[in-house]
Amino acid sequence: MGEKVNSLDLKRLLEKLREVEKKIEQKQTHVVLEETSTIAKEKEWGGKSYIQQTNGGVVKHVRIPVCDICGRISEKFSSCTQCRKKLCPDCSIVYLTKIFCIECLQELLPLTKQEYKILIAIFHGINDNGSISKVTKIDREEVNLHKRSLKEKGFITVKGFLFFTQTQISEKGIEALYVYDRIYGKDEDVIFLESELRRSILEKN
Repeated sequence: MGEKVNSLDLKRLLEKLREVEKKIEQKQTHVVLEETSTIAKEKEWGGKSYIQQTNGGVVKHVRIPVCDICGRISEKFSSCTQCRKKLCPDCSIVYLTKIFCIECLQELLPLTKQEYKILIAIFHGINDNGSISKVTKIDREEVNLHKRSLKEKGFITVKGFLFFTQTQISEKGIEALYVYDRIYGKDEDVIFLESELRRSILEKN
């Protein structure tokens, strides 16, 4: 009776050994999953792909999307209506209910920083070239040239004749100020200009 128990135990032991051997063989041929990551290319929205290796392994490749303008990683992206670049919230500019990147906006609605400064001054009621030059620190002759450009673009209107003219900002000009605040509004020279304009208005009042 004891011998039968021993042979039964031996049989079970052999079966367990075979199971262990199978597991070892399976482990040796098991697909090994590796993971790599790279920054997604411009206009590429990221994602992941699986690549079969010659040794039987599989590599998971992750493409991480970043903003095509500033290079930052974001949880949310939009796409430029014109060039289709990926844009983070900080680099997305809304104009005419559409989203644009800075480059495409400047092609569609061109406005230099000097023109932007002059437009701010006009918006605050400063009309004559001398006063605009003084507050913006832009040469008087350049102010005159920029005002002509702003008029041609439809950002300002000039009424009157010779010395009796009045310059006013148009609706398009106000819209341009709002849009370009996203581009120039945080620059130190623009912040200083706006503080000087506020101080000037307070002094008049």
